[in-house]
Amino acid sequence: MKIDWEKIKSIGIVISIILSVFSVAQSYSANKISKQSLTVVQRPHLAVKPTKFKEIDKYIYAKKIDGGIELKVQFEITNTGNSTAKNIKTSDVYFSTYVKLSPNKKPTLVNEVKCEAPGSPTLVPGESVFIEIGGAFLTNDEKIIKETLNKITKNELSWPFSVEFYYNYEINAKRGKTALSLLMWPNKVITNYSEEE
Repeated sequence: MKIDWEKIKSIGIVISIILSVFSVAQSYSANKISKQSLTVVQRPHLAVKPTKFKEIDKYIYAKKIDGGIELKVQFEITNTGNSTAKNIKTSDVYFSTYVKLSPNKKPTLVNEVKCEAPGSPTLVPGESVFIEIGGAFLTNDEKIIKETLNKITKNELSWPFSVEFYYNYEINAKRGKTALSLLMWPNKVITNYSEEE
């Protein structure tokens, strides 16, 4: 039996080409996974938690002003990731303010307060910043102002509060987001959800 070395050589070349293509495809796939893993590991992550105002030991700051009540909440934001979070901003935030004027009546929407966070800080890994978000609950009704402030003092008034914190980071010029949904009283907070993208 005569061995056809030319055929074997041709088959060897075809097998080598197939293995090379397969190897390149595997390398591409591994590189893509590696790049995605590096992005997750090397990106910033924002931990956001509501904090009490030290001077009043409450989560909700409320003060009577001309024409209503000034309202503020405060968050501590910490970059728990491995790269810098830049240009941190909040979404539009609203307090929906309902007032119940008598025990037999349903609460009525009095005002939606648009709250804004000043500035747009940058945080390096491990760094924290406190951000106050506030606005004004506008009413000239002294009875509503007095009752609202009284309920806040007694920890009887709560607000549903949702906010998203956006930030930029270097890797692939990406944008990140941390979102919270809370139910806030002056002396306690219940977190409905907290998620990060």
